[in-house]
Amino acid sequence: MFSQSCNKNESSTAKIDFTKSYEDAASALASAQKSYNEAVATKDPVKIDAAKKALEDAQAKYLSAKDTYVSEGGKVKAEYENLVNTSKESIEKTKQAATETAENKATTAVTETANKINSTIEKTDAKVTEVKNKVAAEKAKVTETAKKTQEEVQKTKDNINKTKQDLKNILNQ
Repeated sequence: MFSQSCNKNESSTAKIDFTKSYEDAASALASAQKSYNEAVATKDPVKIDAAKKALEDAQAKYLSAKDTYVSEGGKVKAEYENLVNTSKESIEKTKQAATETAENKATTAVTETANKINSTIEKTDAKVTEVKNKVAAEKAKVTETAKKTQEEVQKTKDNINKTKQDLKNILNQ
């Protein structure tokens, strides 16, 4: 009979230990959630990441303690379940925010790169147009100079021919 009393007492102590572990894990989860909310308010990515990891750890410990507690006949408390659901939502929001931030940064980087490329193309196109215009102007000058030179050569030929004719006329007289 004494033996049975001891067994009941051991079982009762074990149940108390499981209850305490469960309640301690819930308390740690609540504390981690509070710390996480405070970190989010700072908007400091390092603090948020550290608080998120602590919240994930507290969540895992709570779930483990809850499973043990329930397997030993304990009943889950709704307020603790609300805590774990809140922590899951917080972690999910952080993941979404991180994804959105990464997507926004990537989009911004792509846009900035595209703008720089377009700007470079526009500047290059302007330089090409400028060089084409300079080449066209130089070509026009060369063409004009060549035309004038041809006219001068023709005048010189005409003068030589006239001089030859004048010499022939003088010599034939």
